[in-house]
Amino acid sequence: MSSSARPADAAPAASGVWGIPEAVLGWFSSQVVGLFAVLGVAIAGSWSLGLIERPGGHLGRAVGQLAAGNELRDDMLPLFWRMATLAPGWIALLGVSWAFAAVLGRDRPGWSLKGEWSDVGIGVVAGVLLQIPLIPALYVVIQLIVGELEPTGRALGLVDQIGGPFDVIMLYAFVAVGAPIVEELFYRGLVQRSLVERFGPYIGIGAASLIFGLVHFSLFELPALTLVGLILGLLAWRADRLLPAVVAHMVFNAWTLTILVAIA
Repeated sequence: MSSSARPADAAPAASGVWGIPEAVLGWFSSQVVGLFAVLGVAIAGSWSLGLIERPGGHLGRAVGQLAAGNELRDDMLPLFWRMATLAPGWIALLGVSWAFAAVLGRDRPGWSLKGEWSDVGIGVVAGVLLQIPLIPALYVVIQLIVGELEPTGRALGLVDQIGGPFDVIMLYAFVAVGAPIVEELFYRGLVQRSLVERFGPYIGIGAASLIFGLVHFSLFELPALTLVGLILGLLAWRADRLLPAVVAHMVFNAWTLTILVAIA
């Protein structure tokens, strides 16, 4: 699996390679498609879109249902459908980029499915290092500067919905396998590569990392996700292929998910 990121003094990208316009249209399309997928499923099943954050969320929902004179029931969008509705957005993210590239007469995405065995080891080490020393150290420094931060409970609310082994397997399949592959193809293979080719590696990798942090829409997680994007971006750029970043992303997500499942 290969990204086309390369040093700033390399030759300009060929006009037939996907670029920034495809990335922008693909991202916005994925947001619209993903939103309609979630709304459609929620309306069809009469489910609530809200994801309860602990503590007290379930009690508050029950009190609200009683106050409204409604039957007490778990009306949260089931975990299966929360995960399943990710797929349409992913398809739009890459599919619309491809379709727009075809309209522009560009036929190469800028990545290929190849790698080396050493990429796996490098990715594992990078994913573990992000989880153990780097991100904890980052938040120690941030809290020394700005004071106590208020963490989000979105992820914990998600694992609270686990109802059995199938839910756990599905979470790992989507969060620890599917998301890293799709996001690395898009954010490192397309967004970062395009920015590096236009602005050079320093600005390109830095901008792509910040974009990666911002699109997760969480102020608390922004510093960590930007750092993750930076490390993954450096891995992809230095190796000139995506596999080290994909493996590191998988390890990072799987580590986080394992901790959340263990404490849920």
